[in-house]
Amino acid sequence: MSAVWLLGAAAEPAVSHLAWWRFALLGLLFAALLGIWFFLNRSRFSLGNLRSFGAPGRGKIEVKDQRWLSSRIAVALVEVDGQRFLLAHGPDAVAWQPLPPSSPSAS
Repeated sequence: MSAVWLLGAAAEPAVSHLAWWRFALLGLLFAALLGIWFFLNRSRFSLGNLRSFGAPGRGKIEVKDQRWLSSRIAVALVEVDGQRFLLAHGPDAVAWQPLPPSSPSAS
């Protein structure tokens, strides 16, 4: 398939009335490929997975909260398989500290 065949109207102005269907076919092919790609990656675009990562049945990493201390340094509360960690990260370093398990508060 050559560029002349795909761009028939632009490459051959004498037969431009026959080339509109090539652009329509190319658009439909692009839309079909985009639809197939989106269907195969649909779990990646689920609204429930925007703040959590991990495959089903495996361990899960979830960012519970994040606060920026400056424009380059942040602190995050991260939960990995039920264990919570305090994570501090900047442009050149990362530090983490495991947190003790929280007990339900008596009210």
